[in-house]
Amino acid sequence: MTGQTQLKSAQDAVKASEERFRRMCEKTPVPYLMLDENGCIQSVNPAWERLLGYMNADMIGASFYDMLPPSDVERLRSYFSSINSPMQPPDLELNVRRKDGSMARVLFSSFQETDTRNKAHSTFCFLYDVTEKLKTQTDMIKAQQLEFTATLAGGIAHDFNNLLMSIMGNISLAQLFLNPEDKASKILEKAESTCNQGKELTHQFIILSKCGYPSKKPSSITKLLKESSVIGVAGPQVDVVLDLPDDIWKIEVDEHQMRYALSHLMTNAVEAMPGGGKVHVKIRNIVASSDHPLPAHPISSGHYLHLKIQDQGQGISSEHLPRIFDPYYTTKELGPKKGMGLGLTTVYSIIHKHEGFIFIESKVSQGTTVDIYLPALPENQSHT
Repeated sequence: MTGQTQLKSAQDAVKASEERFRRMCEKTPVPYLMLDENGCIQSVNPAWERLLGYMNADMIGASFYDMLPPSDVERLRSYFSSINSPMQPPDLELNVRRKDGSMARVLFSSFQETDTRNKAHSTFCFLYDVTEKLKTQTDMIKAQQLEFTATLAGGIAHDFNNLLMSIMGNISLAQLFLNPEDKASKILEKAESTCNQGKELTHQFIILSKCGYPSKKPSSITKLLKESSVIGVAGPQVDVVLDLPDDIWKIEVDEHQMRYALSHLMTNAVEAMPGGGKVHVKIRNIVASSDHPLPAHPISSGHYLHLKIQDQGQGISSEHLPRIFDPYYTTKELGPKKGMGLGLTTVYSIIHKHEGFIFIESKVSQGTTVDIYLPALPENQSHT
């Protein structure tokens, strides 16, 4: 074999190897990208595009650091600074911003290509999507928190209520011996009012406890909206805009619990707009299945009533948003008539016990949107 033939054979082998490598990068389901020494993107594969929504051509030359929150930027810089040390750093969990603005949670792994002076000039990175795993873990933790709170609430609710009844009974007896205009009578009236607030807190405990499982019957969500205090919470500077079609399916719910949930969500919407604004309430029938357009939120297959409550209020910061359903977590002031941190936990419990789903999206100064999906009874299944 001549030298020229050997050279041609070697070139063909290199070209074939490059082609196999190219196909491997394109076909692998693992998102991949290559960075230069400054952290700028040199190339990405189709799996990376599917995960984050960016196209290859749009990202070449862009900084990967710009796609991370500040805290993760520092962690990644520290990771890269020690990647060539004898002790290989462990893989990182990072939040990477998708094109639509949402965050993907990924397990970040990489290795570097270095020159003869051991200076890195390219970094090969792999992103393993653990968003669903994190969501599952978060949901499990939330369920455990709710179960613990329910057990605690059930243990103290009735005893606490009995104490309140005794206190209120004694207040009423004391008032019989006083002139209504007496100063002491006025003080007792305030004490009675505070006890009534305590009764409301006890009511939330009972709903959260296992004793609070719903007593369901076929109901109309439109009827519940009109019968509850949802419409009445609007102040002089707040308008409630209703979009309630006539053909809305019925739902099987505990009417008392659902009125509480709706009233609390509407009260929150109004309180978020101290300067006034509009609250939009919209209801639609939807079917979640592979044969129908899927909703924007992850829910099980089936027939649902979709309730959307949207305000123009102050919004919730990204720092607080992940914890809004946590027991005793509140962004309001604490104390009587303020926040006790059980309102949204109770709402979550009610929707969960009705086998429904609730999602809250919010941005500071841009308002809050609450999406609720409740299992529906289509017309041919509804009971009259």
